[in-house]
Amino acid sequence: MFQIEEVNSITERFEYSGGQKVFFFDKNMKEEISKAKDYISNHSGKSAMHLFDYQIDFMINHDGFAEIFRPLSWRQKDMWMPCLVFYYQDDWYVVSIQNVYCRECRWKGIIACPTVADAFDGLKNKQERVHNVYELPFLDCPECGGKLSSNAIWVGQ
Repeated sequence: MFQIEEVNSITERFEYSGGQKVFFFDKNMKEEISKAKDYISNHSGKSAMHLFDYQIDFMINHDGFAEIFRPLSWRQKDMWMPCLVFYYQDDWYVVSIQNVYCRECRWKGIIACPTVADAFDGLKNKQERVHNVYELPFLDCPECGGKLSSNAIWVGQ
């Protein structure tokens, strides 16, 4: 996690996700991504670097995704947590990439799921955001239209 001054030294671009101001990285921001990777490798553990690398690689290889640093209160300090997001229904949603299956035809694939608990941690408007996310039209199986084993706003082919 980063303090605000540290994020400002990496990027000054921001967007809004669920009404919350977040620092934003897209696949074209190579210099800023490189600065973030350098910072994480020098100030965090291997697991944080591995997760950030995975999220950045996924973002670069899949349209509609970006990386954000969002505010999170931790130990009475406001920190900034890197998260993968997907643009859907006119907003950016924090997502978890998951392996899922169709409950009807047994299709297997990957999805972006916005309903994991981590997506809401530290939000000042947590209850409102949870409500809004569960109102989204979730996607069905790309093969048969059946229900997937988790809520999806993106389905990989």
